[in-house]
Amino acid sequence: MRALVLGGANTLHADEAAARAMGFEPDFIVATNHAGRDREGPVEHWCSFHQDLFPMWLKARRDAGRPDPGQLWTCAPGTRPPGLDLPVRHAANWRGSSGLLAVTVALELGATHVVLCGVPLTREAEHYDKPGLWRDAGNYRKGWIDHAVEMAGRVRSMGGWTEGLLGAPDPAWLFTARPPE
Repeated sequence: MRALVLGGANTLHADEAAARAMGFEPDFIVATNHAGRDREGPVEHWCSFHQDLFPMWLKARRDAGRPDPGQLWTCAPGTRPPGLDLPVRHAANWRGSSGLLAVTVALELGATHVVLCGVPLTREAEHYDKPGLWRDAGNYRKGWIDHAVEMAGRVRSMGGWTEGLLGAPDPAWLFTARPPE
């Protein structure tokens, strides 16, 4: 199974276009935070560390006429946010960014090929909806490094620091039945 992870960096749209230009068609999408709110098409899985924001984001998604997500995800059980009318599942917390939470969701769902779009994990790659340096980028790298073995051969990134860690997708990798471990 193939998954596309949508992060919040300003490279998101260009990254997704480049992945699709290589012929990558995901079986499902895992969007993070605002990417889930703003995606025009279906979002099968939507994850965030901030489950308290799901009601507001879901309202914005619905008000824009976008379809409901298939499943909401977070990492820590907590009090169900008031006004949230969809169930929330829990994934492992690998102590990284929302992009890493999305990776854990994709892998838990059985993805063998995960392509990261808008998840460069660099200070310079500001969020697409909030200009300015992302000062916290470096704070999340340890979680990615600590779990690089679990992602090896199964997760690739379209750019930035995560591409340096995991490699970039290419047609040879994209179209193998199962990537090497």
